[in-house]
Amino acid sequence: MSFLKSARIQASIAYILPLIFPLPLLSLAVVLFYRSKLRPVNTFAAEHLAESANAQLSLHIYILLMAVFLFTSGLALEAGSLLLIFALLGLVVYTAWLVMMVSAIVLSLFGQPFRFPFNFRIFN
Repeated sequence: MSFLKSARIQASIAYILPLIFPLPLLSLAVVLFYRSKLRPVNTFAAEHLAESANAQLSLHIYILLMAVFLFTSGLALEAGSLLLIFALLGLVVYTAWLVMMVSAIVLSLFGQPFRFPFNFRIFN
């Protein structure tokens, strides 16, 4: 296997793991564990590993902020409408996350860089 091919595979695995383990905090833990135990082949793989970790952390922060905002403002709403809003926003966030993860997998396999929009850049 060539040097570049193994870097592409390492990068794509970083995006595939959260799809295999989609549970909250487990997906973040798996990506961080993969990133800490794996020595990236080159900067291409290292950048994608950091981007995947940042994406998972950002997703969890966004979901937490959405839940806090909706449940603190839920005092003025009925319980049924609050749950409906939370479910619909969660569906939108999950669909956007899924589309971005598939895009990242495809682009990493083609050797292209990928940056998630609205992502916190914590890991480098």
